[in-house]
Amino acid sequence: MKRLLYAVGVVVLLTLIVWQWKENSSTKVENVAVTGPQPAEKVAYVTFDDGPSEITPDILDTLKKYDAKATFFLIGEEITKEREEIVK
Repeated sequence: MKRLLYAVGVVVLLTLIVWQWKENSSTKVENVAVTGPQPAEKVAYVTFDDGPSEITPDILDTLKKYDAKATFFLIGEEITKEREEIVK
């Protein structure tokens, strides 16, 4: 009987963990209305999160090569490590 209760408890616990993970997942996509003037051609908005990192110089070079724009979201700890890249 103890084994059965233990097994049921483990299943319930795992089910709750998976359910909470799915509910709070950062990969959840939400419909967001973008307002403003409609561009004449298709536009893609590029963002880079949690940087800068060791590949930031490569990303910046590629963006410059194609005359592309992007938005970088930075982490405070990384800012002090990669200060030169932020200035670019």
